[in-house]
Amino acid sequence: MVSYIGYDQWGGAEKLAQASCELLAKKYGSTAAETQGKVYILLGIDSIFSHRRTGGFKAGLEKYCPNVEIVGEQTASGCAPRGRKCTIAWQKDPDIDLFYGNSDEMAIGAALAGEQLGKVINQDFFAVGIDGNQPTLDLLGEGKFSATLGVDPVRMGVTVVDTMQKVLDGQEVPQILLTPSVVVTPENLQDYLDGKLWTEPVAGFPEIDNDQPTVPDEGAMTEPAAMGPMSGAGKTVGFVPPALTSPFHVAMVDGATAEAALWLEHRRAGAGQRATSRHSSPPSSSCWRRASMPSASTPSAPTRPSPPSRLPTRRACRSWPTTSSPRSRGRRGVLHRLRPVGRRRELAQP
Repeated sequence: MVSYIGYDQWGGAEKLAQASCELLAKKYGSTAAETQGKVYILLGIDSIFSHRRTGGFKAGLEKYCPNVEIVGEQTASGCAPRGRKCTIAWQKDPDIDLFYGNSDEMAIGAALAGEQLGKVINQDFFAVGIDGNQPTLDLLGEGKFSATLGVDPVRMGVTVVDTMQKVLDGQEVPQILLTPSVVVTPENLQDYLDGKLWTEPVAGFPEIDNDQPTVPDEGAMTEPAAMGPMSGAGKTVGFVPPALTSPFHVAMVDGATAEAALWLEHRRAGAGQRATSRHSSPPSSSCWRRASMPSASTPSAPTRPSPPSRLPTRRACRSWPTTSSPRSRGRRGVLHRLRPVGRRRELAQP
């Protein structure tokens, strides 16, 4: 493996736990260190990712609000309809204050369940999750969700393609490249959408399924490993997402596809160096970036447009014209331009 790109899942979940403690403290008019409260955890599919997100969240609760009680855990398999099983959890314990989901979809299910029971979110209870997917951001803007750990999957996809290009250009890249994560609430939602909370990825340490924080203690820290340069002349690369059924992977493919198109456009234009403001205003969705991208005959290198004030929804994106094959259309919309298996996108000289 040349480079692993992702965020610190333990550390991100711990940050979300800290924000959860502050929500509970506000509800009970106390401090985070002294507040009481009941938390219910919705688990994902049994994997290192679920373990790290659950372990980090529990560690954060213990660190920032030790008097808060975890009253139950339940596998929710990452989809909102199953998250509605929270209705059963409330029947067992009607005083649950906060639902935490290993992914946004589970916590959205909790929010829907609370609504069905006549509870008011952000007053009677809170729902928090991980990913920062577009449906979650929409709910945050409507006041129907509490907080999400935004990992910006679109910009993560951009980072994947940027790193691939560096490898193909013979540059050295970190073996572990950590992308940022930030707790997104209604208060900082617009800054997140505008990319103001994104920071450049940095070299990091591998995440191990050991129930310990990702970053080692200072005494045990060594320099993160880097992968040396390799020749990429005439190479073809593939972007293979784990799934194309979740909003997270939809957004990641969207970002990677748009970035790959930008690289190809740049090469065909015959321009010198790429624009330097790559991450200052990256795409929020390739459907609007594709519409504003210069044609291959444009003499100057294409640059990214400023992000729109509000991200387009998948439904809106489907109305954009596309040159994708019939197999890539249909229910998946035009955002999925890179197929999960068998389709490869050439990033070297066209």
